[in-house]
Amino acid sequence: MIYVILATGKEKFAVLPVYGKRVPTYETTAEGDTLVDTIYHSIPEFAFVNQDNQPVDRSTMEGRICVSNFIFTNCQTICPAMSESMAQVQHRFVERQDKVAFYSFTIDPANDTPEVLARYAIRLKAKHPQWQFLTGDQQEIFKLAAQGFLIQAEKGDGGAEQFFHSNRLVLTDTEGRIRGMYDGTDASAVVRLTEDIRALEFDAYLSKKNRKKKI
Repeated sequence: MIYVILATGKEKFAVLPVYGKRVPTYETTAEGDTLVDTIYHSIPEFAFVNQDNQPVDRSTMEGRICVSNFIFTNCQTICPAMSESMAQVQHRFVERQDKVAFYSFTIDPANDTPEVLARYAIRLKAKHPQWQFLTGDQQEIFKLAAQGFLIQAEKGDGGAEQFFHSNRLVLTDTEGRIRGMYDGTDASAVVRLTEDIRALEFDAYLSKKNRKKKI
């Protein structure tokens, strides 16, 4: 909590929404149905390889606040700005790699081999292993973008628009729930993302503190 307050100068944050579908669960009693829990949309299982050609799966996100995007290294439009934004945000949390992680999924795995991604990461001065650049089966990556992160990523017309994909940086909490989407080409949106990461850190601190009280 001290870290958050000193870093932001405040200890109160906006309540972040939870994106995606939610499924309420009820318990039937003599008095009727009572809401006992709500299951929120969360990032599903995935298994790819990173820039070191090492396997990375969904479990690496567990217990950490994550920022993710979908890019390809030959992109000449929005990807450079998105990647620079990711680099800026990572720089602010580079000492918090046990709590905050970053994922960039390539939508052009035919070109973006682990070796290509490793060179791309070096150009961005990305800190590894906090920032993972992932490649794998293209259809699985498209599916993860659409069904998991709720953003667009698909093949384009084969010309200048080689791929259609979102400019969003997606923020997920320690339970893998989507808590924010930010225009990765907009400086003000990136500032808001930074503030929201700190808000989730504060939430995680309070949750941990409350769990200790109950024990």
